[in-house]
Amino acid sequence: MGEQLVYGPLKPPPAVPAGRIVEFDQSEFLANPASHSMNPVRYAFIPSTCDEGATCRVHIAFHGCRQQTARIGERFYRFSGYNEWAEANKLIVLYPQATNSDLPPVYNPRGCWDWWGYDDPDYAKKRGRQMAAVKGMLDRLSAGYQAGPPAPPANLAVNAVTENSVTLAWEESRGPRLEDYHVYFATSPQRPFARAGETAATQTRVSGLHSGTPYYFVVRAASRRDQESANSNLAGATTPGLPPPPGALTPIIALLP
Repeated sequence: MGEQLVYGPLKPPPAVPAGRIVEFDQSEFLANPASHSMNPVRYAFIPSTCDEGATCRVHIAFHGCRQQTARIGERFYRFSGYNEWAEANKLIVLYPQATNSDLPPVYNPRGCWDWWGYDDPDYAKKRGRQMAAVKGMLDRLSAGYQAGPPAPPANLAVNAVTENSVTLAWEESRGPRLEDYHVYFATSPQRPFARAGETAATQTRVSGLHSGTPYYFVVRAASRRDQESANSNLAGATTPGLPPPPGALTPIIALLP
C-alpha cells in the first residue's frame, strides 16, 4: 500500500472511528477565501487518542472536483474512509475545502483546487495562495493540537425534592473525551459552589442536605484528563421542612444513584 511507504506499517481500522470532526475558519489563513474559490470553513478529524493529548501526525486530504461541501455535503470529510485509518494510527486528518465560483475574476464552476492557474499563476509553488493557506493550517496543527474540555451538560433540571435530598437530571454532554460529570452545589447562587461528587450517569440524587434550605446546582462534564467543561445552566430547589437551627452541623453531602 502506498500510504505505508510514508507512514510505515499501519494498524487495521476500526469499524467506527471514535474521534470527532471539528470545524475551523479558513479566513484565518487566507483573507476572503471565497474570492479565491476556497470555502470559509474547513474540517479536521481528530482521533480520540489525539483528543486526549497523545502526540499525533497530520495527514492532508484534498477533495476532488465536484466534491465541494456545497455539492456533496459531509460525504468526503466524514465517509471517504480516511478517518477509520486515522483513528487506528494516531493521524489527524486535515480536510481543506475548495468551493465553486461562477463569477469572474475566478471561474471554477466545478469546485476544483487550483491546478491550472484559475486563481494564481503560482498555484503549483509554495507561495501559491491556496497552498500557502493550507501550509498555514498544517503548521497550526503540527504545532500541537490542544484538546479542550467536553461541552457543558444541557437542560439541568430538578426532578424530585425531599427534606434531605434533591434529584437532578441533565442531557448527555458531547465529545469522545467525556469521562464523567461533576456536581456542584451552593445555598445561594452568589456563593462559591462546592463539589458534591462525581457520577457517570446523567441523573443523580444529592443527599445529606438540610431541610428547609434553598440549594442551587450546576453540573460540569469532565474528560478523562479531568478537564472540566463550563457550568451547565443553574437549577435550584428548596427542601421542605423546618430550617436548621443556628450553628447546626454542616451536612455530609453525597451522590446516590
